[in-house]
Amino acid sequence: MASVRAARQVQQAANNAQRVVGAGRGAAYGTRVHTEFGRQVQQISRGRIRAEVSYRNGQVVPRGTRGSVRVDAVRGRPERPKEIWDLKTGGARLTPQRIQQIRRHLPRGCQNIPIQEARPR
Repeated sequence: MASVRAARQVQQAANNAQRVVGAGRGAAYGTRVHTEFGRQVQQISRGRIRAEVSYRNGQVVPRGTRGSVRVDAVRGRPERPKEIWDLKTGGARLTPQRIQQIRRHLPRGCQNIPIQEARPR
């Protein structure tokens, strides 16, 4: 079940990240917004939402693990996520293909949790 409070915190983190980073576009800009988003998520949620969690074959793995998928925000323990957000900037969109890619790597029993796009407003 989706958490309204968590959704508000993620939206606030996305808005704050864009405000802190300022205007821009392109991959480098997106990276800066994602980095600030991670900081904002941790601060706003007081650790209840985790930033930048990587999964591979049902396991939480270190960032950069070959073949893993990294998600931008996770509500719940990373080993039993309840909800996931993927931050998008510019014209990028959370596609059905990306959602399926994420679902394939989530822990067993967690493949049907909500996966949503987070976008600064």
